[in-house]
Amino acid sequence: RQAGDQAERFAYDRAGNLVREHQHYLDHGHTAVWQHGYDELNQRIASVRPDGHVTQWLTYGSGHVHGLLVDGQDILGFERDDLHREIGRD
Repeated sequence: RQAGDQAERFAYDRAGNLVREHQHYLDHGHTAVWQHGYDELNQRIASVRPDGHVTQWLTYGSGHVHGLLVDGQDILGFERDDLHREIGRD
């Protein structure tokens, strides 16, 4: 897909999960690549940004998010009730 001075390409795995995004900046001749990883339930669990920083989603059960890490450091935690509704953040 191309729009203005930017073109994008997307790559998917056999399950249809987005595994790579290529963002081409035509004016600058620069390409930024995002990479994504998934668990056995096809839930995204990690993304590697173009600058190399890694974001990880900590999940349980059928995909309920209970935390977020950036480069291995806790950034955000979710507290949930027995029905998996968010009741707090830390």
